[in-house]
Amino acid sequence: MATPLVANTNLICEIVDRATDGPLTEFELARFTKQAEALKGESPAIGVCALAIIASLKGDIDVARQLHERALSLSPEAVLHYNYAGTLVLYGFMPEAAEQAVLAADNDDMNLKYLNKAILLTFVANNDELYRLLERWTKLTNGEAHPVVLELEKEEQEDVNDALEAVDTPIDECIPWTVVKQGLNLQ
Repeated sequence: MATPLVANTNLICEIVDRATDGPLTEFELARFTKQAEALKGESPAIGVCALAIIASLKGDIDVARQLHERALSLSPEAVLHYNYAGTLVLYGFMPEAAEQAVLAADNDDMNLKYLNKAILLTFVANNDELYRLLERWTKLTNGEAHPVVLELEKEEQEDVNDALEAVDTPIDECIPWTVVKQGLNLQ
């Protein structure tokens, strides 16, 4: 399902792009706040989402959460879940960020940007949705493996190597099976 609100997200993109360059000045925050308030008349959910992002950049995660929730109550669009996930990442709330990213990816199921963020966050948060999302990625990209798959394969190989090293015990240190059976009352 396409996201109709995306056309109105220019202000959000501008705020996020500017924030990646470093802290915003009070003047910039005031200007963005004024623009977000004005945007609420045209697109209430996007305007409130922009205010949530501004609150997070000011360091007020509680207000940011409330505003993101309000934006989602106005319109549960994928772009709003995506931006909420971004705010949660800023503060290290990875499990919640992963949940929001999954909602974004599921609400706009052809959007590779949202799906990529959901995959990365579910991987970091050890979320159960990871393999379902990786399967969708592979289908949407005509068989292309997501970079997380390579990391998972690497971790799996390390686990196998660790297990093999643990088993690599000299034969004279092994406990005979008869002693193990007796210890476990398996006779």
